[in-house]
Amino acid sequence: PDATDVADGSDASDAPEDIGPPAPAATPGTAIITELMVNPKVWPDAKAEWIELHNPTAGAVDLSGCALSDGVVDNAILSPGAPLVLPAGGFLVLAPEASPLLNGGVPVDATYSGFFLTNLADAVILSCDGAVLDAVAYAASDWPLVEGRSLALDAGAPLTPGTNDAPQQ
Repeated sequence: PDATDVADGSDASDAPEDIGPPAPAATPGTAIITELMVNPKVWPDAKAEWIELHNPTAGAVDLSGCALSDGVVDNAILSPGAPLVLPAGGFLVLAPEASPLLNGGVPVDATYSGFFLTNLADAVILSCDGAVLDAVAYAASDWPLVEGRSLALDAGAPLTPGTNDAPQQ
């Protein structure tokens, strides 16, 4: 018998895995943009930019098929055809490059392509099935854009879609 045969003659690879129900699709309020690396200092922007997302809810959500866009030119579909689960109360880091050896040492949960953050002004719009989950627009005239430093929500601020819409004063 081969290693995949089981006692009843079926193939072990046919056995269902107990992985639980799939996470529901993300909806507004289930994924918040909490941090952006807009202008990496040492590594090239095309590899070392990243976006951190947070799920403030008590249930996991699936971001597969959701989109990152700037509302003008850039658009990236997240994890088409495969689950991309944002755990309950958890965080995910998205970046164009997965390898920490090539992206400045950032642990990345999922990659994207076709979306870029400009260093002076841009927008990040996260949407799923046509609904905007969260959006952040930034400009050097209003935000503290410093080379090599990320833009992040204030640690004491509530993690809601509205708290990342304006720079902290």
